[in-house]
Amino acid sequence: MPIVIDGITKIQQKFFLQYARVWCEKQRESFKTKRLKTDPHSLGIARVNEQVKHHKEFEYAYSCKMNDPMVIDNNKRIRVW
Repeated sequence: MPIVIDGITKIQQKFFLQYARVWCEKQRESFKTKRLKTDPHSLGIARVNEQVKHHKEFEYAYSCKMNDPMVIDNNKRIRVW
């Protein structure tokens, strides 16, 4: 029987959950606006949500369907290798 942590059993789900936790941040709106105008780096939410969309493994791990917000068409996915 698999070990259940916070209701999550699949190893892929644990991977994506930990990846998201790395970029967790809480900021005032005024600071976010300032960062968007001055910092060349993306905010944490973009570093997570915009990246995992491109991984088929994310869809599999969370049983996503084609019309779900975190799913994009295969022809729009970025492939590096």
